[in-house]
Amino acid sequence: MAYKFKFNDGGRKAAGYTTEVDDCALRSIAIALDKNYQQLNQELTILNRKEVFSGCSISTVQFYLQKANWTYKKTPHTYLRRPFLPDNKTIILKLSKHITVLQNGLILDISNPADGGLRKVHGYWEKN
Repeated sequence: MAYKFKFNDGGRKAAGYTTEVDDCALRSIAIALDKNYQQLNQELTILNRKEVFSGCSISTVQFYLQKANWTYKKTPHTYLRRPFLPDNKTIILKLSKHITVLQNGLILDISNPADGGLRKVHGYWEKN
C-alpha cells in the first residue's frame, strides 16, 4: 500500500525563494530536523563547497546528518510503500536521484515521489 503525500517545501517559500531548484536534500533536512531553510542553506553550502540549489552531494548530506546524530541504513530490495519502511517516526529517504521525508507514514515533499509505491528506496537516515 502506498504512503499518503502532503505538500511541504521545508520553508523555501517563506525564505523568499519562489523558483523551483534542485534542493531536495536541503528541503528534506529542513523538514526532518525542523531547521530554518535559509540557515540550513548557508550551512550546507559551506560544507558542499558550492550552492546547494544545484544539488547537494550525498557525502555532504551524510556528514551533516551524522553530526546531527542520524544514522544511515541501507535497504536492499525496498520500495516506497508499506510495509517496507518504519512509518511511526521521521526518516529521510534516499531514492534514486532524490531525497525525501517520510514522517509518521506521510511523505512530505513538493511532489509525490512514490510512483504508486514502485519507487526504489536505497536507504534512509533515522535519528539515533
